[in-house]
Amino acid sequence: MNSARSTFLGWGALIVAAGGGYYIAKRQLAVERKQAYEKAGVKPQVPMTWEQLKRETEGNSPPSNTPKPPT
Repeated sequence: MNSARSTFLGWGALIVAAGGGYYIAKRQLAVERKQAYEKAGVKPQVPMTWEQLKRETEGNSPPSNTPKPPT
């Protein structure tokens, strides 16, 4: 049977290995994505903040379909 020490050592090694794999994969995917954008000649979009999105769509909003309350 495994001792507490060997169990913690095993879990620790697993967590470190998984974290390292995640870091390397994330970095490699970012490089591949950047190369694909450069190859296509497209600039990656930066996500808009709520205020920017609201300002952009403020003048272009369609008329509201909700009925107005009677006065």
